[in-house]
Amino acid sequence: MSYDTPLTPEPESYEITFPNRQVLSFRFHAIQLNRLNWRDFLRRPNPVAAALMTKMKIAPEDRPWVKLECCGSSSC
Repeated sequence: MSYDTPLTPEPESYEITFPNRQVLSFRFHAIQLNRLNWRDFLRRPNPVAAALMTKMKIAPEDRPWVKLECCGSSSC
């Protein structure tokens, strides 16, 4: 799931413990779209990248340019 906030890093581990025993320890890589810059994904050939850009860090004044850049020479 992708949230607009928080912009702070999310944890990259999950643990379940009981007194005197660790039951589960799971480590993973958290990808926070709201901390990524849309320009880094602009020229990717994968259409999913364009869809995920809507949740990335886009300054309000850049929003019109995002659509323009994504459309390129084709009509949108």
